[in-house]
Amino acid sequence: MLFVDYAKKGFTEKILKNKKQENKQLKNYLNDRAITELESITTHDLKAYVRVKQKAGYKLSVSFLCLR
Repeated sequence: MLFVDYAKKGFTEKILKNKKQENKQLKNYLNDRAITELESITTHDLKAYVRVKQKAGYKLSVSFLCLR
């Protein structure tokens, strides 16, 4: 889903900004682990990312990654 689609669904600019930032942080996390291909990302990788963020004090769950 593109960010344009999120805007059409009524997401605020703040939410769009937060989603973009989270995507950037996830991309950096994966790149740091030499995961550069979309097809290479596993559920384990995503869960590990969520655990890292939670340990840093963020309230995330794997569901934040779902694109609805």
